[in-house]
Amino acid sequence: MQDLDAKVMCDNLHSLVTAKAHKEAHLPEKRRINRSYAMTAFRSVLSAILLGHDIGNRLRNVLDLIARRTFVHRPGKSKSRDRHRPKPHKPTGYKAC
Repeated sequence: MQDLDAKVMCDNLHSLVTAKAHKEAHLPEKRRINRSYAMTAFRSVLSAILLGHDIGNRLRNVLDLIARRTFVHRPGKSKSRDRHRPKPHKPTGYKAC
């Protein structure tokens, strides 16, 4: 249960940091923060922040780093899966025990 609680706490902190970085970066409407990169960048300083080592400087650096990693969001662009192509893994019923 503690692992789940820690995961939820890390996800919530990651979401807050990403939202703050997006707000402070003043990005154009079509630009979005790369959340996968943000999680990796934030995870690298999380332990130092929780221990209270130079919180302000580390948080400012990670917010700036996260704000620089963006991508162009294209609304309405989706790719459907080809129904005739098999999935890359075998169904559960065919796996060895």
